Amino acid sequence: MLRKKIIIGNKYGKLTIIRKENNYWYICDCDCGNRIMVSAKDLEWNKIHNCGCTSKEKILREKEQKKIEKLFDEDRFKNGRSGASFWKRQVLIRDNCICQMCGASPAKDPTVDLHADHITPWSRGGKTTLENLRTLCMKCNIGKGDLHDE
Repeated sequence: MLRKKIIIGNKYGKLTIIRKENNYWYICDCDCGNRIMVSAKDLEWNKIHNCGCTSKEKILREKEQKKIEKLFDEDRFKNGRSGASFWKRQVLIRDNCICQMCGASPAKDPTVDLHADHITPWSRGGKTTLENLRTLCMKCNIGKGDLHDE
């Protein structure tokens, strides 16, 4: 690993060197907006590239993924209706677990309950096909009733 010369204004990964604090420390701005103090040694030997924000982003993405995986837990889809769990799962996957009317998602708000909704209601002859199904949150689905959306 090559030792780098530290120059004010240069970028090191997501960090931009703002000023030298003393012989051992530099003030840096991260692309995410955080300002941190970094040792000269870490910069010279290319040991630091960000303020830790990429680790935080990774943790948030993993948490969001776990919430989505929880939606598809097999036990949640076991009910007496033939094929309902298959269609619900397919629609949720296609729509990325987001309500197609208001944009609500369990990844953002764990209290959101998602439904697979018939666009043309079953009571009006609508078929259970992917083309006639969409993801709606409970609030949007209950409020809609058996109205047909064009």
